[in-house]
Amino acid sequence: MRKLVIPFAAAAFAFASANAQTTTLVEDTFSGLAATTLNGATPDTVGSGTWKTSPQKFYADGTVDVNDSYNSGAVYAFTPTPGSIYTLTASYSVTTDSAEWIGVGFAFDENWNDIGSNNRNRFVSAPTGTGTGNVLSGSAWAIGSGSSTAPTYSVFAGPGTANILVNQAASPATTYTWVIEMDMSGVDTVVTWTLNGTEVATNTYVGGAGIDVNCAGFASDNNAGGILNSFKLEVFEPDFDLITTNPVDDAVDVPASENLAAVFNADIQAGTSGNITLH
Repeated sequence: MRKLVIPFAAAAFAFASANAQTTTLVEDTFSGLAATTLNGATPDTVGSGTWKTSPQKFYADGTVDVNDSYNSGAVYAFTPTPGSIYTLTASYSVTTDSAEWIGVGFAFDENWNDIGSNNRNRFVSAPTGTGTGNVLSGSAWAIGSGSSTAPTYSVFAGPGTANILVNQAASPATTYTWVIEMDMSGVDTVVTWTLNGTEVATNTYVGGAGIDVNCAGFASDNNAGGILNSFKLEVFEPDFDLITTNPVDDAVDVPASENLAAVFNADIQAGTSGNITLH
């Protein structure tokens, strides 16, 4: 029998069993036809739902049309589950040499249906709070421009462009690969942004407040042009048995099955200490 003794202070311990799993909710490599709009298209790899976008701007082959001046979003609907961790991985290339940008991230679709050129459909506006405010609002998102002199990326905690976390010049490359993780496994929701392999920002939404999400996808600014290379949304759903301990002087024996996964999270508080023993 194997035994693991772990020192602890007054803490809450969460154990994830081997039943925890990562599931791909949607994956698209945009292999459709150039003449076919992305609106209403089904992802080519994983996902039974459809993309929602304006009839112009975004196309099924990944083209972001530089000749279309519409501000627009392109989103895939999903319903987040508290306790889960969502990872959005998306890559796109910006082909326009300007400050106009393409963005990606988690968003809140407040019954958006306006395809005209305005700010309500490209993540930058806050929701009205009515649920039917005709706004597509960015909740945790980022943008990247294609300027050859100083490609700039920005990160927003939202809603919209509120709570900007990063705004700086990037490397000369104009291909952006974003990984945005939305961790809803704790009391607070924590979002982390990684750009081209480097973590660039993190934000904690205390108590989960301040972040409304019901979709994820892209946004485009005015005459920005480019190519959507890939989009993937995954969810990790832990199977938790939560054990809360009080500080003690002696060891606390906690039976655990042999298939206990190597995932062990503890919010250690300063002060007293003891041991937890896993059999």
